[in-house]
Amino acid sequence: MYKKVENSPGYVRDTSTKAIINIDNSGLDAYRAQRDYTRSQNESLNEMSNYINNMSLEIQNIKQNAVGILTEDISDIKQEMQYIKIMLAKILDK
Repeated sequence: MYKKVENSPGYVRDTSTKAIINIDNSGLDAYRAQRDYTRSQNESLNEMSNYINNMSLEIQNIKQNAVGILTEDISDIKQEMQYIKIMLAKILDK
């Protein structure tokens, strides 16, 4: 059995154990709402962090591929320039 505690709305005393019990559920509801909101925010933050990390890896891959392609192109251009140089030298020697 419970008795209301004087001058303390939201609290009752358990007459068998003499314990004071908080029966105001609005505080508990507010705590739960805040906890759920914080969890949701943390999940969103984790998702965004994972997305950014994935994008960073993709950018690194793109950069590596671009460097590889440019290196090959430069090598090809050097070979073509050598060929042109040789051909010009043959023309000028005639």
